Amino acid sequence: IAAHDDRIKDLNNQADQFVEAQVWEAESINERKRTINERYEKIKELAVHRRNRLSEANTMHQFLRDIDDEEAWIKEKKLLVGSDDYGRDLTGVQNLRKKHKRLEAEIENHEPSIQAVHETGESLMAESNIGASDIRSRLDQLSQSWDELKDMATTRGQKLD
Repeated sequence: IAAHDDRIKDLNNQADQFVEAQVWEAESINERKRTINERYEKIKELAVHRRNRLSEANTMHQFLRDIDDEEAWIKEKKLLVGSDDYGRDLTGVQNLRKKHKRLEAEIENHEPSIQAVHETGESLMAESNIGASDIRSRLDQLSQSWDELKDMATTRGQKLD
């Protein structure tokens, strides 16, 4: 659209020259010039609107991908903390306790990522109504899964101690 800007300016200049030279049908030339300029402005407005909508959709899809990644990470860690293996001897228990401490640290270090996804979702809902109910339900589901993971990790840690 911006590529046509020069053509529109040239057209306006040429139309103005014809009108100043009092060429035949000057009123018709002015009318066509005004119509073309109105249409061009309308196209630019529509392009800006479309760019904004595409940007919102891109942000929404990025958010959905991020939340899917976080849910997959939580699911993977739930498998680890949901294990019924508590060791058969002292060495096994000690190794499991070390692994569990590392897992708890990893969970704790991952909390900012979960928080970032929450903040992104909240800002999406504040900026646009597109998919607000879907965003809310996904955020609630993420919170629930995160809380379950932390509870499971705490419970497993207590059982290993």
